Amino acid sequence: MNSKIYYMYRDAGNYKFYHEVIIQGELTFEDLKPYFHDHDFFVPSQLGWPDLQPGLLTVLDHIWHQIYEVELTNEKATYDISSKTLIEKFRELSLKNWNEYEVIVMKGFYLN
Repeated sequence: MNSKIYYMYRDAGNYKFYHEVIIQGELTFEDLKPYFHDHDFFVPSQLGWPDLQPGLLTVLDHIWHQIYEVELTNEKATYDISSKTLIEKFRELSLKNWNEYEVIVMKGFYLN
């Protein structure tokens, strides 16, 4: 059994973008919850997943995404990472505050 993780990005204008990944093994939302930034947020690119902002960051954008559902599935994993390794990666990144500055530099910033 694998786990499908649904996540989204919502900018300050309330525009939403969605994506999902499937990892190896069983996982629950509660397994990840202790490692979110401000109890809700994470940065997908630091896990090797796509960030969902459409292009360069603007004044309406930020780096944070939200997981809104985790479910078990028989579908094939789309990312080669186990649930145990993913939880450990979340823990490591939360201790570094998700390397906020690194992501902002990587994404760029565009004032329009």
